[in-house]
Amino acid sequence: MPLSLPLTAFEQYMLLDGTADHPMDFFFRLRFHGSLELDLDTLQEALDAAVRRHPLLAARIDSHRTTGPRFTISAGGPIRLQTAPPLSDPDAFPAFAAIDPARGPLLRFVIVGTVTAATDPDTTNRFDMIAQFHHAACDGLGAVAFLNDFLKLLAARLTALDPQLDPLNPLQLRGRGRYGLKLWSFVTSLHRQARGLEGVWKFLTNKPVRLESVGAAATAAGSAESLAANTRCPTACSFTLDSQTTAALRQAARHNGVSVNELLTAALFSTLRAMIPATAFDQHRSVIRLCMPMNARQASDRRTPAANIVSMIFLDRSPQQILDAPALLQSIHDEIQLIKRCGLKMTFIFTLWLARLLPGGIRSLVKNQQTAATALFTNLGSIFNCRQRAASQAMHIGRARLVSIEILPPIRAGTGLGVAVCEYTHALHCTLHSDPKVLSNKQTVVLCDLLRDCLLQRAGVVDTLPAPY
Repeated sequence: MPLSLPLTAFEQYMLLDGTADHPMDFFFRLRFHGSLELDLDTLQEALDAAVRRHPLLAARIDSHRTTGPRFTISAGGPIRLQTAPPLSDPDAFPAFAAIDPARGPLLRFVIVGTVTAATDPDTTNRFDMIAQFHHAACDGLGAVAFLNDFLKLLAARLTALDPQLDPLNPLQLRGRGRYGLKLWSFVTSLHRQARGLEGVWKFLTNKPVRLESVGAAATAAGSAESLAANTRCPTACSFTLDSQTTAALRQAARHNGVSVNELLTAALFSTLRAMIPATAFDQHRSVIRLCMPMNARQASDRRTPAANIVSMIFLDRSPQQILDAPALLQSIHDEIQLIKRCGLKMTFIFTLWLARLLPGGIRSLVKNQQTAATALFTNLGSIFNCRQRAASQAMHIGRARLVSIEILPPIRAGTGLGVAVCEYTHALHCTLHSDPKVLSNKQTVVLCDLLRDCLLQRAGVVDTLPAPY
Protein backbone atom coordinates (compact mmCIF):
# COMPACT_ATOMS: atom_id res chain seq x y z
CA MET A 1 0.00 0.00 0.00
CA PRO A 2 1.51 3.41 -0.95
CA LEU A 3 2.01 5.65 2.07
CA SER A 4 1.50 8.86 0.07
CA LEU A 5 -1.06 9.62 -2.64
CA PRO A 6 -1.79 12.87 -4.49
CA LEU A 7 -5.31 14.23 -4.13
CA THR A 8 -7.58 13.93 -7.13
CA ALA A 9 -9.20 17.07 -8.55
CA PHE A 10 -12.46 16.31 -6.74
CA GLU A 11 -10.69 15.67 -3.44
CA GLN A 12 -8.79 18.92 -3.79
CA TYR A 13 -12.09 20.69 -4.46
CA MET A 14 -13.52 19.21 -1.25
CA LEU A 15 -10.42 20.28 0.67
CA LEU A 16 -10.48 23.87 -0.59
CA ASP A 17 -14.26 24.29 -0.43
CA GLY A 18 -14.33 23.89 3.34
CA THR A 19 -14.04 26.84 5.70
CA ALA A 20 -13.82 27.23 9.48
CA ASP A 21 -17.55 27.96 9.63
CA HIS A 22 -18.50 25.39 6.99
CA PRO A 23 -16.11 22.41 7.12
CA MET A 24 -16.50 19.70 4.52
CA ASP A 25 -17.52 17.15 7.14
CA PHE A 26 -20.50 14.81 6.93
CA PHE A 27 -22.03 12.51 9.52
CA PHE A 28 -23.73 9.14 9.85
CA ARG A 29 -25.76 8.42 12.97
CA LEU A 30 -26.70 4.78 13.47
CA ARG A 31 -29.28 4.32 16.23
CA PHE A 32 -29.45 1.01 18.05
CA HIS A 33 -31.91 -0.45 20.52
CA GLY A 34 -30.62 -3.12 22.89
CA SER A 35 -27.17 -4.08 24.11
CA LEU A 36 -24.01 -4.91 22.16
CA GLU A 37 -22.59 -7.15 24.90
CA LEU A 38 -19.09 -6.05 23.86
CA ASP A 39 -16.55 -4.06 25.85
CA LEU A 40 -14.91 -0.91 24.53
CA ASP A 41 -11.60 -2.68 23.86
CA THR A 42 -13.35 -5.09 21.51
CA LEU A 43 -15.11 -2.19 19.81
CA GLN A 44 -11.74 -0.50 19.34
CA GLU A 45 -10.28 -3.65 17.80
CA ALA A 46 -13.13 -3.84 15.28
CA LEU A 47 -12.69 -0.15 14.45
CA ASP A 48 -8.95 -0.65 13.91
CA ALA A 49 -9.59 -3.61 11.62
CA ALA A 50 -12.14 -1.66 9.56
CA VAL A 51 -9.84 1.36 9.20
CA ARG A 52 -6.99 -0.87 7.99
CA ARG A 53 -9.27 -1.89 5.12
CA HIS A 54 -9.98 1.77 4.28
CA PRO A 55 -6.63 3.52 4.77
CA LEU A 56 -7.56 7.01 3.48
CA LEU A 57 -9.68 7.49 6.61
CA ALA A 58 -6.53 7.27 8.75
CA ALA A 59 -4.58 9.75 6.61
CA ARG A 60 -3.72 13.40 6.95
CA ILE A 61 -3.34 15.84 4.06
CA ASP A 62 0.06 17.46 3.59
CA SER A 63 0.77 20.42 1.34
CA HIS A 64 3.57 20.13 -1.20
CA ARG A 65 4.67 23.14 -3.22
CA THR A 66 5.59 21.14 -6.30
CA THR A 67 3.28 18.13 -6.25
CA GLY A 68 0.23 19.68 -4.58
CA PRO A 69 -1.69 18.27 -1.60
CA ARG A 70 -1.15 14.61 -0.78
CA PHE A 71 -2.60 12.02 1.55
CA THR A 72 -0.01 10.78 4.02
CA ILE A 73 -1.26 7.43 5.31
CA SER A 74 -0.21 6.54 8.82
CA ALA A 75 0.98 3.00 9.43
CA GLY A 76 0.22 3.23 13.15
CA GLY A 77 -1.76 5.41 15.52
CA PRO A 78 -5.27 3.98 15.45
CA ILE A 79 -8.36 6.19 15.34
CA ARG A 80 -9.42 6.31 18.96
CA LEU A 81 -13.00 5.35 19.67
CA GLN A 82 -14.67 8.13 21.68
CA THR A 83 -17.63 7.83 24.02
CA ALA A 84 -20.18 10.32 25.32
CA PRO A 85 -23.03 10.04 27.84
CA PRO A 86 -26.64 10.09 26.65
CA LEU A 87 -28.02 13.54 25.86
CA SER A 88 -31.08 14.99 27.57
CA ASP A 89 -32.60 15.41 24.12
CA PRO A 90 -32.12 12.04 22.39
CA ASP A 91 -32.60 13.58 18.94
CA ALA A 92 -29.91 16.22 19.45
CA PHE A 93 -26.28 15.80 18.43
CA PRO A 94 -23.27 16.33 20.68
CA ALA A 95 -20.81 19.07 19.81
CA PHE A 96 -18.22 18.12 17.19
CA ALA A 97 -14.99 19.93 16.39
CA ALA A 98 -14.29 20.20 12.70
CA ILE A 99 -11.83 17.62 11.38
CA ASP A 100 -8.46 19.22 10.67
CA PRO A 101 -7.26 17.56 7.45
CA ALA A 102 -3.68 18.77 8.01
CA ARG A 103 -3.50 16.84 11.28
CA GLY A 104 -5.77 13.92 10.48
CA PRO A 105 -7.17 11.39 10.78
CA LEU A 106 -10.06 12.09 8.44
CA LEU A 107 -12.55 10.07 10.51
CA ARG A 108 -13.93 10.54 14.00
CA PHE A 109 -16.04 7.84 15.66
CA VAL A 110 -18.17 8.44 18.76
CA ILE A 111 -20.58 6.22 20.68
CA VAL A 112 -23.28 8.13 22.56
CA GLY A 113 -24.96 6.16 25.35
CA THR A 114 -24.29 2.82 27.00
CA VAL A 115 -23.47 -0.15 24.77
CA THR A 116 -22.99 -2.86 27.40
CA ALA A 117 -26.07 -2.36 29.57
CA ALA A 118 -27.52 -5.65 30.83
CA THR A 119 -31.02 -5.44 29.42
CA ASP A 120 -33.65 -8.01 28.75
CA PRO A 121 -35.35 -8.07 25.32
CA ASP A 122 -38.35 -6.13 26.64
CA THR A 123 -36.27 -3.22 27.98
CA THR A 124 -35.12 -0.57 25.51
CA ASN A 125 -31.54 0.56 25.90
CA ARG A 126 -30.67 3.09 23.21
CA PHE A 127 -27.25 4.13 21.96
CA ASP A 128 -25.92 5.84 18.86
CA MET A 129 -22.85 5.30 16.73
CA ILE A 130 -21.85 8.59 15.09
CA ALA A 131 -19.18 8.65 12.39
CA GLN A 132 -17.80 11.99 11.20
CA PHE A 133 -15.97 11.94 7.84
CA HIS A 134 -14.02 14.60 6.00
CA HIS A 135 -15.27 14.65 2.42
CA ALA A 136 -11.73 14.80 1.03
CA ALA A 137 -11.29 11.21 2.25
CA CYS A 138 -14.42 9.58 0.86
CA ASP A 139 -17.94 10.07 -0.43
CA GLY A 140 -21.19 8.76 1.06
CA LEU A 141 -20.95 5.32 -0.54
CA GLY A 142 -17.36 4.99 0.64
CA ALA A 143 -18.56 5.79 4.16
CA VAL A 144 -21.28 3.13 3.85
CA ALA A 145 -18.66 0.56 2.79
CA PHE A 146 -16.53 1.37 5.83
CA LEU A 147 -19.47 1.28 8.25
CA ASN A 148 -20.74 -1.98 6.77
CA ASP A 149 -17.32 -3.55 7.36
CA PHE A 150 -17.21 -2.24 10.93
CA LEU A 151 -20.64 -3.65 11.77
CA LYS A 152 -19.77 -7.03 10.25
CA LEU A 153 -16.55 -7.14 12.26
CA LEU A 154 -18.50 -6.39 15.45
CA ALA A 155 -21.01 -9.13 14.73
CA ALA A 156 -18.20 -11.58 14.03
CA ARG A 157 -16.64 -10.90 17.44
CA LEU A 158 -19.88 -12.00 19.09
CA THR A 159 -20.39 -15.15 17.03
CA ALA A 160 -16.78 -16.17 16.34
CA LEU A 161 -17.81 -16.60 12.70
CA ASP A 162 -16.11 -15.32 9.57
CA PRO A 163 -17.32 -11.73 8.97
CA GLN A 164 -17.41 -12.46 5.20
CA LEU A 165 -15.96 -9.13 4.14
CA ASP A 166 -15.72 -8.30 0.47
CA PRO A 167 -12.11 -8.42 -0.79
CA LEU A 168 -10.47 -5.01 -1.18
CA ASN A 169 -7.28 -3.96 -2.93
CA PRO A 170 -5.72 -0.76 -1.50
CA LEU A 171 -3.51 -0.45 -4.60
CA GLN A 172 -6.64 0.46 -6.57
CA LEU A 173 -6.72 3.77 -4.71
CA ARG A 174 -4.07 4.93 -7.17
CA GLY A 175 -6.65 4.93 -9.97
CA ARG A 176 -9.59 6.40 -8.06
CA GLY A 177 -9.39 9.72 -9.95
CA ARG A 178 -9.52 8.22 -13.45
CA TYR A 179 -13.21 7.20 -13.28
CA GLY A 180 -12.53 4.24 -15.54
CA LEU A 181 -11.58 6.54 -18.45
CA LYS A 182 -8.83 5.56 -20.83
CA LEU A 183 -7.35 8.20 -23.13
CA TRP A 184 -9.37 7.02 -26.13
CA SER A 185 -12.63 6.76 -24.21
CA PHE A 186 -12.02 10.26 -22.88
CA VAL A 187 -11.51 11.65 -26.38
CA THR A 188 -14.57 9.88 -27.77
CA SER A 189 -16.72 11.20 -24.92
CA LEU A 190 -16.00 14.83 -25.74
CA HIS A 191 -18.67 15.11 -28.43
CA ARG A 192 -21.28 13.88 -25.94
CA GLN A 193 -20.01 16.38 -23.38
CA ALA A 194 -20.98 19.14 -25.79
CA ARG A 195 -24.56 18.40 -24.79
CA GLY A 196 -23.58 19.56 -21.33
CA LEU A 197 -22.70 23.09 -22.46
CA GLU A 198 -26.33 24.12 -22.05
CA GLY A 199 -26.16 23.05 -18.42
CA VAL A 200 -22.90 24.97 -17.94
CA TRP A 201 -24.53 28.06 -19.43
CA LYS A 202 -27.49 27.74 -17.06
CA PHE A 203 -25.13 27.27 -14.13
CA LEU A 204 -23.29 30.49 -15.00
CA THR A 205 -26.30 32.66 -15.85
CA ASN A 206 -29.04 31.51 -13.49
CA LYS A 207 -29.27 33.01 -10.00
CA PRO A 208 -29.83 30.35 -7.34
CA VAL A 209 -31.93 31.57 -4.43
CA ARG A 210 -30.39 31.31 -0.99
CA LEU A 211 -32.41 29.77 1.80
CA GLU A 212 -31.41 32.65 4.04
CA SER A 213 -34.09 34.58 2.18
CA VAL A 214 -36.51 32.62 4.38
CA GLY A 215 -35.31 34.76 7.29
CA ALA A 216 -32.20 33.94 9.25
CA ALA A 217 -32.55 36.59 11.94
CA ALA A 218 -33.93 34.10 14.45
CA THR A 219 -31.17 31.53 14.09
CA ALA A 220 -29.57 29.94 17.13
CA ALA A 221 -26.96 32.50 18.15
CA GLY A 222 -26.89 30.98 21.61
CA SER A 223 -26.13 27.45 20.45
CA ALA A 224 -23.61 28.20 17.72
CA GLU A 225 -21.72 31.15 19.19
CA SER A 226 -21.43 29.76 22.72
CA LEU A 227 -19.22 26.98 21.40
CA ALA A 228 -15.66 27.24 20.16
CA ALA A 229 -15.26 28.72 16.69
CA ASN A 230 -14.57 25.34 15.09
CA THR A 231 -17.09 23.37 17.18
CA ARG A 232 -20.71 22.85 16.22
CA CYS A 233 -23.73 20.86 17.32
CA PRO A 234 -25.18 19.65 14.01
CA THR A 235 -28.74 20.85 13.43
CA ALA A 236 -30.82 18.12 11.83
CA CYS A 237 -34.35 16.81 11.53
CA SER A 238 -35.34 13.41 10.16
CA PHE A 239 -38.27 11.18 9.37
CA THR A 240 -38.83 7.62 8.20
CA LEU A 241 -41.44 6.37 5.75
CA ASP A 242 -42.35 2.81 6.68
CA SER A 243 -42.03 -0.05 4.24
CA GLN A 244 -45.68 0.15 3.11
CA THR A 245 -45.44 3.88 2.36
CA THR A 246 -42.09 3.41 0.66
CA ALA A 247 -43.59 0.67 -1.50
CA ALA A 248 -46.47 3.02 -2.40
CA LEU A 249 -43.94 5.69 -3.34
CA ARG A 250 -42.14 3.18 -5.55
CA GLN A 251 -45.43 2.23 -7.19
CA ALA A 252 -46.22 5.91 -7.81
CA ALA A 253 -42.84 6.31 -9.51
CA ARG A 254 -43.51 3.31 -11.76
CA HIS A 255 -46.96 4.67 -12.59
CA ASN A 256 -45.38 7.93 -13.75
CA GLY A 257 -42.56 6.22 -15.64
CA VAL A 258 -39.85 7.73 -13.44
CA SER A 259 -37.43 6.55 -10.77
CA VAL A 260 -37.99 6.97 -7.04
CA ASN A 261 -35.00 9.30 -6.98
CA GLU A 262 -36.62 11.52 -9.60
CA LEU A 263 -39.84 11.53 -7.58
CA LEU A 264 -37.89 12.54 -4.48
CA THR A 265 -36.14 15.30 -6.41
CA ALA A 266 -39.44 16.74 -7.61
CA ALA A 267 -40.83 16.61 -4.06
CA LEU A 268 -37.83 18.51 -2.72
CA PHE A 269 -38.22 21.20 -5.38
CA SER A 270 -41.90 21.57 -4.42
CA THR A 271 -41.05 21.71 -0.73
CA LEU A 272 -38.43 24.41 -1.17
CA ARG A 273 -40.80 26.40 -3.36
CA ALA A 274 -43.45 26.17 -0.63
CA MET A 275 -40.97 27.38 2.00
CA ILE A 276 -39.25 30.21 0.13
CA PRO A 277 -41.33 33.43 -0.13
CA ALA A 278 -42.13 34.74 -3.60
CA THR A 279 -40.20 37.95 -2.85
CA ALA A 280 -36.97 35.95 -2.86
CA PHE A 281 -37.30 35.44 -6.63
CA ASP A 282 -36.81 39.11 -7.43
CA GLN A 283 -33.94 38.75 -9.89
CA HIS A 284 -34.07 37.82 -13.52
CA ARG A 285 -33.33 34.09 -13.91
CA SER A 286 -33.85 33.41 -10.18
CA VAL A 287 -34.08 29.65 -9.64
CA ILE A 288 -34.03 26.98 -6.98
CA ARG A 289 -30.88 24.96 -7.61
CA LEU A 290 -30.22 21.46 -6.31
CA CYS A 291 -26.68 20.09 -6.15
CA MET A 292 -26.84 16.30 -6.53
CA PRO A 293 -23.85 13.95 -6.13
CA MET A 294 -23.79 11.10 -8.66
CA ASN A 295 -21.98 7.84 -8.15
CA ALA A 296 -19.19 7.38 -10.71
CA ARG A 297 -18.04 3.89 -9.73
CA GLN A 298 -17.36 1.30 -12.41
CA ALA A 299 -17.34 -2.48 -12.11
CA SER A 300 -13.56 -2.25 -11.70
CA ASP A 301 -14.02 -0.20 -8.51
CA ARG A 302 -15.65 -3.00 -6.54
CA ARG A 303 -12.40 -3.71 -4.70
CA THR A 304 -11.46 -0.07 -4.10
CA PRO A 305 -11.53 0.96 -0.41
CA ALA A 306 -13.50 4.00 0.74
CA ALA A 307 -12.69 6.95 -1.51
CA ASN A 308 -14.28 9.72 -3.54
CA ILE A 309 -15.49 8.20 -6.80
CA VAL A 310 -18.30 10.63 -7.38
CA SER A 311 -19.27 13.68 -9.41
CA MET A 312 -21.99 16.30 -9.08
CA ILE A 313 -24.81 17.62 -11.22
CA PHE A 314 -26.92 20.74 -10.76
CA LEU A 315 -30.64 21.00 -11.52
CA ASP A 316 -32.30 24.44 -11.82
CA ARG A 317 -36.02 25.14 -11.77
CA SER A 318 -37.90 28.45 -11.70
CA PRO A 319 -40.94 28.94 -9.43
CA GLN A 320 -43.24 28.69 -12.45
CA GLN A 321 -41.68 25.38 -13.53
CA ILE A 322 -42.14 23.97 -10.03
CA LEU A 323 -45.83 24.87 -9.77
CA ASP A 324 -46.77 22.49 -12.60
CA ALA A 325 -46.12 19.22 -10.72
CA PRO A 326 -46.57 16.74 -13.61
CA ALA A 327 -44.42 18.84 -15.97
CA LEU A 328 -41.79 19.28 -13.23
CA LEU A 329 -41.52 15.53 -12.70
CA GLN A 330 -41.28 14.82 -16.43
CA SER A 331 -38.63 17.50 -16.93
CA ILE A 332 -36.50 16.07 -14.12
CA HIS A 333 -36.80 12.58 -15.61
CA ASP A 334 -35.84 13.83 -19.08
CA GLU A 335 -32.86 15.81 -17.79
CA ILE A 336 -31.45 13.02 -15.64
CA GLN A 337 -31.88 10.50 -18.46
CA LEU A 338 -29.98 12.86 -20.78
CA ILE A 339 -27.22 13.17 -18.18
CA LYS A 340 -26.92 9.39 -17.92
CA ARG A 341 -27.16 8.77 -21.67
CA CYS A 342 -24.48 11.32 -22.56
CA GLY A 343 -22.25 10.82 -19.53
CA LEU A 344 -22.79 14.41 -18.43
CA LYS A 345 -22.14 13.58 -14.79
CA MET A 346 -18.48 13.87 -15.81
CA THR A 347 -18.90 17.51 -16.87
CA PHE A 348 -18.17 18.69 -13.33
CA ILE A 349 -15.05 16.50 -13.14
CA PHE A 350 -13.82 17.76 -16.51
CA THR A 351 -14.36 21.32 -15.24
CA LEU A 352 -12.16 20.59 -12.23
CA TRP A 353 -9.49 19.04 -14.46
CA LEU A 354 -9.51 22.17 -16.61
CA ALA A 355 -9.43 24.47 -13.59
CA ARG A 356 -6.26 22.75 -12.39
CA LEU A 357 -4.53 23.87 -15.59
CA LEU A 358 -5.55 27.52 -15.32
CA PRO A 359 -3.95 30.26 -13.19
CA GLY A 360 -5.17 30.02 -9.62
CA GLY A 361 -6.30 26.43 -10.13
CA ILE A 362 -9.22 24.97 -8.22
CA ARG A 363 -8.72 27.52 -5.43
CA SER A 364 -9.74 30.28 -7.83
CA LEU A 365 -12.81 28.30 -8.91
CA VAL A 366 -13.93 27.86 -5.30
CA LYS A 367 -13.28 31.50 -4.45
CA ASN A 368 -15.49 32.74 -7.30
CA GLN A 369 -18.35 30.37 -6.47
CA GLN A 370 -20.58 32.27 -4.06
CA THR A 371 -23.87 30.33 -4.05
CA ALA A 372 -23.39 26.96 -5.69
CA ALA A 373 -26.89 25.73 -4.86
CA THR A 374 -30.00 26.38 -2.81
CA ALA A 375 -29.73 22.91 -1.29
CA LEU A 376 -27.81 19.68 -1.67
CA PHE A 377 -29.68 16.42 -2.23
CA THR A 378 -28.10 12.98 -2.09
CA ASN A 379 -29.67 9.52 -2.31
CA LEU A 380 -27.47 6.60 -1.26
CA GLY A 381 -30.04 3.98 -2.21
CA SER A 382 -30.48 0.73 -0.28
CA ILE A 383 -27.73 0.21 2.31
CA PHE A 384 -26.59 -2.32 4.92
CA ASN A 385 -28.14 -5.26 3.11
CA CYS A 386 -26.73 -8.65 3.99
CA ARG A 387 -26.81 -11.90 2.05
CA GLN A 388 -27.57 -13.80 5.27
CA ARG A 389 -30.87 -12.01 5.96
CA ALA A 390 -33.82 -10.66 4.04
CA ALA A 391 -33.66 -7.00 3.05
CA SER A 392 -36.75 -6.35 5.19
CA GLN A 393 -35.01 -7.61 8.35
CA ALA A 394 -33.07 -5.25 10.59
CA MET A 395 -29.37 -5.73 11.25
CA HIS A 396 -28.61 -7.19 14.69
CA ILE A 397 -25.34 -7.18 16.59
CA GLY A 398 -25.85 -9.28 19.67
CA ARG A 399 -29.00 -7.94 21.30
CA ALA A 400 -28.57 -4.56 19.60
CA ARG A 401 -30.84 -3.84 16.65
CA LEU A 402 -30.10 -1.08 14.13
CA VAL A 403 -33.39 0.82 14.01
CA SER A 404 -32.65 4.05 12.13
CA ILE A 405 -30.03 5.78 10.01
CA GLU A 406 -29.43 9.51 9.68
CA ILE A 407 -27.04 10.95 7.12
CA LEU A 408 -26.00 14.59 7.44
CA PRO A 409 -24.41 15.93 4.24
CA PRO A 410 -21.80 18.69 4.45
CA ILE A 411 -23.04 22.28 4.51
CA ARG A 412 -21.00 24.65 2.34
CA ALA A 413 -21.03 28.43 2.63
CA GLY A 414 -24.02 29.78 0.71
CA THR A 415 -25.90 26.47 0.71
CA GLY A 416 -27.95 26.33 3.87
CA LEU A 417 -29.47 22.85 3.60
CA GLY A 418 -28.39 19.31 2.85
CA VAL A 419 -30.94 16.51 2.38
CA ALA A 420 -29.93 12.85 2.41
CA VAL A 421 -32.04 9.75 1.93
CA CYS A 422 -31.34 6.05 2.04
CA GLU A 423 -33.39 2.87 2.16
CA TYR A 424 -32.97 0.41 5.00
CA THR A 425 -35.29 -2.54 5.73
CA HIS A 426 -37.42 -1.35 2.79
CA ALA A 427 -38.12 1.90 4.67
CA LEU A 428 -37.04 5.33 3.45
CA HIS A 429 -34.93 7.31 5.93
CA CYS A 430 -34.63 11.04 5.22
CA THR A 431 -32.52 13.61 7.08
CA LEU A 432 -32.34 17.39 6.68
CA HIS A 433 -29.07 18.97 7.84
CA SER A 434 -29.27 22.75 8.09
CA ASP A 435 -26.87 25.62 8.67
CA PRO A 436 -27.84 27.09 12.08
CA LYS A 437 -26.82 30.52 10.79
CA VAL A 438 -29.39 30.22 8.02
CA LEU A 439 -32.28 28.15 9.39
CA SER A 440 -33.49 27.94 12.96
CA ASN A 441 -34.42 24.60 14.50
CA LYS A 442 -38.08 25.51 14.04
CA GLN A 443 -37.62 26.32 10.36
CA THR A 444 -35.75 23.07 9.82
CA VAL A 445 -38.62 21.14 11.41
CA VAL A 446 -41.11 22.99 9.19
CA LEU A 447 -39.11 22.05 6.09
CA CYS A 448 -38.87 18.46 7.29
CA ASP A 449 -42.63 18.25 7.83
CA LEU A 450 -43.35 19.82 4.44
CA LEU A 451 -41.11 17.34 2.65
CA ARG A 452 -42.63 14.37 4.50
CA ASP A 453 -46.17 15.56 3.71
CA CYS A 454 -45.23 16.07 0.07
CA LEU A 455 -43.91 12.50 -0.15
CA LEU A 456 -47.00 11.16 1.58
CA GLN A 457 -49.09 12.96 -1.02
CA ARG A 458 -47.00 11.50 -3.84
CA ALA A 459 -47.50 8.05 -2.31
CA GLY A 460 -51.25 8.60 -2.12
CA VAL A 461 -51.36 8.48 1.66
CA VAL A 462 -52.66 12.06 2.03
CA ASP A 463 -54.50 14.27 -0.45
CA THR A 464 -53.08 17.73 0.25
CA LEU A 465 -49.90 19.39 -0.97
CA PRO A 466 -47.78 21.69 1.20
CA ALA A 467 -49.23 25.18 1.39
CA PRO A 468 -47.01 28.07 0.16
CA TYR A 469 -44.95 29.70 2.89
